[in-house]
Amino acid sequence: MIRWNLYSSRFKNLIFGKSVIRFEEKLLLSSTLFVTLFQFLSIGFNLMIGLKPSIINASILGFFVFLSLYLVVRFVSRSTAVFLISGFVMLIYCDLVWFVNYGSSGPSIFFFIVLFSFLILLFPNKYYFLITSVLLLN
Repeated sequence: MIRWNLYSSRFKNLIFGKSVIRFEEKLLLSSTLFVTLFQFLSIGFNLMIGLKPSIINASILGFFVFLSLYLVVRFVSRSTAVFLISGFVMLIYCDLVWFVNYGSSGPSIFFFIVLFSFLILLFPNKYYFLITSVLLLN
């Protein structure tokens, strides 16, 4: 039991770092790492099933974008500006996926619902109107 807790705390320190205190920081770090891993698997899966090059390229771009976001938040800065930039980049990436993945006919609309929920959890109450407005305008 003690050994498991030791490995668990080392794993958490590896992923989040020792200075993570806020829920929002853990949420952003874990989600960007998850999306990075998901994009990596998507690249291989998309190649195996022979999807269009634009979808494969979107997966490759997403892998590097979300890996960069993870590394910036993990090692460089956890300021509000980085959180805003991350939210904006995620919105742009959702637009890209919408564009290359059949628009309203594909499953991309659900990414916007998840993105909205994610941004509501990530930012304080004073940003709710701004987030809702930007997503509706988008």
